Amino acid sequence: MPYCRSIQLASVLPSHRFPPRPASRGVRRKTALTLNNDALSAALREAKQVPLGIAVWHHAAAGDRKIADTEATKRLADAGFRIVLHGDVHRERDDALDYLDDARRICVVGSGSFGAAAKDRPESTPRSYSLLRVARNLKTVEVERRHQRTAEGPYEAGPRNPLPLGTG
Repeated sequence: MPYCRSIQLASVLPSHRFPPRPASRGVRRKTALTLNNDALSAALREAKQVPLGIAVWHHAAAGDRKIADTEATKRLADAGFRIVLHGDVHRERDDALDYLDDARRICVVGSGSFGAAAKDRPESTPRSYSLLRVARNLKTVEVERRHQRTAEGPYEAGPRNPLPLGTG
């Protein structure tokens, strides 16, 4: 029977200083986020080639706040990873990397804002999380969003959306 494999990676600032040095004259310094390539190499050696791989890290993998290391996502795609789950932006986000390349497409799912306080979420964004439903044959995956409309209310199921997995 085919199996699914997940790896968890840390997205980090490429500096040994933490916190980063303050910007001068009120100019905000943009520092590119990367993945630790040594950790990625070790995880890929352990995972080997898989029918469906799911990678998880904190910072966004697409959009304006994405990690800058596109070589890392290419390496993940080559090893059979088709889904990246991330947090950080506190809103629902669905993107695809290398969308037109069926063999290298990676679906990017922003996890939502499950534990984020109202001040940390974009305006009018309820608490939410994403549930992945993976078919036993690993050929289809659906994302179901669940939302908490009020601070003390239950999480309600939203629509299920299929992910456009590549052929790998």
